[in-house]
Amino acid sequence: MTPQRIRDVGEILGREGLAERAQEIMQEAINSGSYKKVIEAVGRLTVIHKACGYDVYWKEKASIGQGKEIIEMNHIYRTNQKEQS
Repeated sequence: MTPQRIRDVGEILGREGLAERAQEIMQEAINSGSYKKVIEAVGRLTVIHKACGYDVYWKEKASIGQGKEIIEMNHIYRTNQKEQS
């Protein structure tokens, strides 16, 4: 599926539909109790993130979430580096 088609589906679903899809994916992963299913859900959510590209506001919200996780990963990395020193 092309990036444009993914954004088109985002537009079809709209803000609420995209949020509902994300909730469904996360809930399925949580309910499974499987680390593998959780990581699979991460992959699925990246497609939802791309679909948010149809809407400037939703794209911004998704990017904010991505930025928050990058900050968290940087914190984990720095903490790990200090522990190894």
